Amino acid sequence: KSGDIKVEAIRDLLKLDAISTGANSYKVVIIAPAENMNRHAANSLLKVLEEPSAATLLLLVSSQPQLLLPTIRSRCLMVPLVAPKPEAAILGLGGYQRQITDNCDNCHMVNRRHLD
Repeated sequence: KSGDIKVEAIRDLLKLDAISTGANSYKVVIIAPAENMNRHAANSLLKVLEEPSAATLLLLVSSQPQLLLPTIRSRCLMVPLVAPKPEAAILGLGGYQRQITDNCDNCHMVNRRHLD
C-alpha cells in the first residue's frame, strides 16, 4: 500500500552499510516511521539487526511500536521520546543548523521511490 517502506529500501541500507565511514565515524540510519515497513522489508532488516556492523547506529522511529514485528522489537532498545515544542527545538538547535549541514558531506538518504 502507499506509504509502505519496501524491501528495496532496506536493501539500499545494506549497500550503505558496506560503505566505509573512516576512523572514529559512525553511520546513522534512521527508519521512520518504522511501522510502515512491509513484511518483506521488516524481514530483510532482521538480518542487519542480527549482525550489526560496529560503526552503524540504526534508529527505528515509531509512534506505534506495537505494529513492528515482535522479532524486531526484541532486538531493539526502546527509548521513549517526547517531541519538543517547535519554539524549543529551534531555540535548542540555535547555531547548529549550519554545522550539521556542513558536516554532512557523507550523508546519504534512501531513495524515497521505495516508499510508494
